[in-house]
Amino acid sequence: RFGRKSASTIVSSAIKETFIPENLNSGPKTGSWREETTSKRTLSSLFSSILVPLSRNDKDFVALKQALIFAKQENAILRGLIVLEDMDQKDSSIYKSMEKQFYSLCKKEDVQAELVYDQGQVATIVSQRSVWNDLVVLHLFHAPADDVISRLRSGLREIIQRSSRPVLIAPSYQTMNKIMVAYDGSEKAKEALYLAAYIATMWEVKLYIYINTESRRKAFRAEQEALQIIDRYSINASFLHNNEILQENIIETINENKIDLLLMGGYGQRPLLQMMVGSTVDHMLRETEIPIIICR
Repeated sequence: RFGRKSASTIVSSAIKETFIPENLNSGPKTGSWREETTSKRTLSSLFSSILVPLSRNDKDFVALKQALIFAKQENAILRGLIVLEDMDQKDSSIYKSMEKQFYSLCKKEDVQAELVYDQGQVATIVSQRSVWNDLVVLHLFHAPADDVISRLRSGLREIIQRSSRPVLIAPSYQTMNKIMVAYDGSEKAKEALYLAAYIATMWEVKLYIYINTESRRKAFRAEQEALQIIDRYSINASFLHNNEILQENIIETINENKIDLLLMGGYGQRPLLQMMVGSTVDHMLRETEIPIIICR
């Protein structure tokens, strides 16, 4: 009554919250994290805190070890998160063992760390806590299968869709020597390119820019846009072209050039359409064996 929202807006919002699953919401504004981050700190360190959810299924601590590589390089705080169905589980031997190993691995790498427990649905909790960090690191257990039901049920898709921070998906952990960004000129791809340029500059690693567009004209325009972005960082990058938009081509390029890390924009289509037809992001999660950073 006293607010600025009309009754129709309030009702439509209530309906949306009640009936539309979280992974069908569009998520935060593209580029919001980068705008917020670069306005508050220098580019000497882009990631001040990293969130890494721990799972009892990740027996080798893949996500944690990958997160430690980034935290050590960026001098960041590593925030471990264990999500429980019931907080009474907190004192069980398995979670106490996980907590002990978490601090032990962080201490070994001389990385500042803290661990918290929370209760609820994993994707929801991770998405909510991501806003207080600069990067989310997850171990890839099961990529979304190529069918509507699997995509609708995927907690991983929900985190990628809802998180305003870059999400690093790690099927394995490894150091970074060669990184590649998939660039098509879209707004989310630009966010991935900005982040790739930063990593290439600050980490002194080789940057490849993979241009994959429908035509040579669009490829030329995308390359010119990419050059304008990386020129700000005074770095040299190798451009790779492919005028056939085939997801398999990206995999071949990664293998041929021995890429260690792929960066790409998040889901480009509207959430409902993504659920129906799938996306390049889902395909890459299913097919690649290297870490992927997904940006929005």
